[in-house]
Amino acid sequence: MAYLKFIARLLWLVYVFCATMQCAWAESFNCSSIPLWVTKTEQGQQYGFYATAEQMLKTEQWSPALGAPPLAMDKIVAVLEKWSSSKYPEYDRVVVDGISLRNYHCPDVSARWYYIVDYIPVIDGGKKMGKYSSAVILMDGSVLSAVPKK
Repeated sequence: MAYLKFIARLLWLVYVFCATMQCAWAESFNCSSIPLWVTKTEQGQQYGFYATAEQMLKTEQWSPALGAPPLAMDKIVAVLEKWSSSKYPEYDRVVVDGISLRNYHCPDVSARWYYIVDYIPVIDGGKKMGKYSSAVILMDGSVLSAVPKK
């Protein structure tokens, strides 16, 4: 019987320790310092896409079990085209090369997702091969631009 009490107390201490450490970790963890996606230029410079917990909380909660994402594929393409035409006026247009759906991992934010969209610019009527670029699009339609990696 004493053995069972010892095990129960030990488990309680482990639980308290883990709960305390989790809280301390969550409070010190800065989600906005970790990039959602990293890309690199031909010269080797790394760029990251960063989002704050506040930005993500403005987006709709969603999970794959709920069905289609809140921002449909055709909307993603429209958002990307509008964004790229204002950000890069030298582009005739952009061609989507790939779309990836990712979960935002942060202790304070749950069930928030975003898209990573790879695209190829079209300049002077032709695809600028070798100049692949990316954008991160949140479920509310806002676009994150790449900034030098922190």
